[in-house]
Amino acid sequence: PPRDPAAPFLSRPEVLRSALSGLLLTLATLAFFARRLPAGEAYARGAGLTVLVLGILLLTWAERAGVRPWWKVPWPRTAVFWVVLPLVAASLVLILEVPALAGVFRVAPLSPKDGAIACGLAWAAVGWRAWGRPIVPFRKTGARI
Repeated sequence: PPRDPAAPFLSRPEVLRSALSGLLLTLATLAFFARRLPAGEAYARGAGLTVLVLGILLLTWAERAGVRPWWKVPWPRTAVFWVVLPLVAASLVLILEVPALAGVFRVAPLSPKDGAIACGLAWAAVGWRAWGRPIVPFRKTGARI
């Protein structure tokens, strides 16, 4: 059925979940950047960019899932999703690994260990939503989630 026109576009729990995800991803990105500054500014930028892009890729799935567990969300059927998601992931690799692009963005490629840490930080910042449990309990409104 259509959404009630008087209802807010996003509920308070949806806004809180999204805001918390964004805050955690921001903190993870800034913390990794700061910890990698001794290795050089370009390296730290690459580290921060990696956490941010990987986290954003996870956020696309988290926002799509809402409060459902990720494994219960059907695969997207739109071509746009399946074109954009790999292009964003590939752009990260190209920006870090192609010297001309790395120079434009002033980043340096990460070591495999730091790449794995960046993946872990992105997952820690957003992956908590995979189980679909809301942080703020929903009030009984009669609406099904």
